[in-house]
Order: sequence, then C-alpha cells, then structure tokens
Amino acid sequence: MPVRALTAQDHRGLLELGAGSLGPDDPLQAFLSFRGSAGWILRHRNALAIDYTRQTKSRSTSEDLGKYARQFLGLAWHHAFQEAFYDDEIHRQQYFLKLGGGLLVRGATPSLGSADLANAPFVGAALAIRYPLASHIAAVGEIEDDMAFIPRQTINTTKIGGELQHNFGLFILVQWRP
Repeated sequence: MPVRALTAQDHRGLLELGAGSLGPDDPLQAFLSFRGSAGWILRHRNALAIDYTRQTKSRSTSEDLGKYARQFLGLAWHHAFQEAFYDDEIHRQQYFLKLGGGLLVRGATPSLGSADLANAPFVGAALAIRYPLASHIAAVGEIEDDMAFIPRQTINTTKIGGELQHNFGLFILVQWRP
C-alpha cells in the first residue's frame, strides 16, 4: 500500500503564474513582464516545465502597453538543491536552479517602420526560492538571465542584430501543485 501511494505521487503537475521585470541589456531598466508555466514533476528534486513569458515594450516609449511585446517560449528544467517537490512542509524555504532555452519571438519594431524582426534562440539560467504557503500553494521568487542570440538582418537598408542580448529578470510567481 505505501509503495502504491508513493508511485501515485510521481509525475504530478505544476502551474505557475506571475509578474516581474525582464529588461534587455540593462538590469536597472524595468520592463513589465508576465509569466505562465505548466509542467510536471519528474522526481523529488527535478521537474520540467513549458514557460511562456511576455516582455512588454518600455512605457517610456509612449507606445501602447504590450503593442510591441516580445514573447519567450521555452522549456525549463528545475533542479532543487534538497527535497522539495514532495515535501509539503509549510513555511520552509527551498532553493532551485532553473536552466532553460527556447525561442524569442520578437515581432514588429516601431523604430524601423513597424518591420518584423527575426526570431532568436535563447538560453537562460535562474536561481529561485520557493516558499510553501499551504500544502499545494507556494510563492516563488526568481532572478534570471536569458541570453538571446539576436540574428543579423537588414531592414530598410539598416543593419541590425548579430549580437548576444542579456535579458535580466526578477519574477514573483504563485505555484500550484494539484
């Protein structure tokens, strides 16, 4: 009976929703960003998740909030430094390393006549602190760097791209494990 109960716990799902800042190149400039993740727990210390992050355009450009937003679509591996995913001890901090990668969908740019920018692959790393508030609900804080490999392209005779762009982020998320 106990073996069957432990087996049923394997491969539980997890959902995360939250907001924060993910700023390209300058960690001190805030770009409002939203994140949603859906994943599954592999073992007591490891999980895989599909992440979606929407990085809005800076409000200082007087553009509509989100009109020229960029999206990060990726796959992330979460690794806990100690027992975490099946430990429902409330009010006990847990520490994670998160590694991921995927595609940065850049869309249109207002500065070059609303031309479409090329998409870019990215890789990222984050450190996270998880703080269980209840048996299935936790607050998660992440500090991260997503490095996008911006491709070189020519738009209206202007050459852009061809560099590595760091996207520094800080997120506060709510995690639910059914």
